[in-house]
Amino acid sequence: MKTAKIKEPVKIRCKNLAGGNKSIYLDIYQKGRRKYEFLQLYLIPETCPGDRVRNEQTLAVANAVKAQRIVEMQNIAHGFSPAKSRSKLLLTDFLANEQDHYYQKDSRSYGDLVGIMAGHIRHYAGNNVLLRDVDRKFIEGFISYLRRIRRKNGELLSESTQNLYLRVLGVVLNRAVQDDLIDKNPVKNISLEDRPQAKSKGREFLTLDEVRKLSSAPCPHEGLKQAFLFACFCGLRLSDINALSWENIREMSDGMMQIEIIQEKTREEVHIPLGENALALLPPKTEDRGLLFKLPHRITMYKYLNDWARSAKITKHLTFHVARHTCATMLLTYGADIYTVSKLLGHANVKTTQIYAKIVDEKKFAAVNLIPTL
Repeated sequence: MKTAKIKEPVKIRCKNLAGGNKSIYLDIYQKGRRKYEFLQLYLIPETCPGDRVRNEQTLAVANAVKAQRIVEMQNIAHGFSPAKSRSKLLLTDFLANEQDHYYQKDSRSYGDLVGIMAGHIRHYAGNNVLLRDVDRKFIEGFISYLRRIRRKNGELLSESTQNLYLRVLGVVLNRAVQDDLIDKNPVKNISLEDRPQAKSKGREFLTLDEVRKLSSAPCPHEGLKQAFLFACFCGLRLSDINALSWENIREMSDGMMQIEIIQEKTREEVHIPLGENALALLPPKTEDRGLLFKLPHRITMYKYLNDWARSAKITKHLTFHVARHTCATMLLTYGADIYTVSKLLGHANVKTTQIYAKIVDEKKFAAVNLIPTL
């Protein structure tokens, strides 16, 4: 008689990094939800016996943390809450951990946002507020602070900026709930009318003609050029482009190639078939099957993108968000239905995709008015 295999709730996994190192993280499945904990532990390429010993020691530490997390989950399942041992956690320490979490995930821009928001929290409430004491009154006070604080130039924060900081705080407090650090997220108790309102912004995108101009124009970094144009034809975010490896490129039964990846932002799996344009932009396959695109540092990257745009005589500000928006608008313009586009982009809600459909409709209305009157 076969023994039923018990599925482990916590698994050790590794993420490939530039230079051949690997970042160790825990893949935790609890209460029907999956989350990831990056341990700030790294495996190095084994070039000598000493490297092997070091990696074994690192894995031993990772396994110890894994065992601790399993015990914590079992305690919660049997009614032993970890709240007492975590009750003295400072809000500022929690936010610092969250910032580091996003840095470890290569989501540096979001980590920077968490850091800026945490700076405002310190300015508003100091360094001694406990995470457990963050309630509706605290959030209302933070909103009032955001509405009266001024920048160095004397200007008030825009409502969109206030809204952004509040949303970032809401995101990290959701993670605190998921990690059983607090019982509920107090940001959710604030009604929409009491929150700062973000102004609707148009989504910048490139026309097919502009994509062609970029394809023909020289770029200071050829790998960056390939990655950006690839994003224009597959719609991946920068964080996913950075993590993309040959292991994510699979051949389907009909011979088509597709990307299979868990999105960094949503942690949801998406499958994206690759058309001829995208396939032509893939770099040559290498023996190590490592990362597909090795991009420069973020600050350097945006300088190169701007230089490239100028060489192509394009005045739009290039970012990987623009590449993603370009993919969406091109798909809709050339006949893809909105639900297919929503799936390809990995949107959780088709309403997000409808923003692009509205842009395409506006282009159509503008086009018919180009015909001269009789």
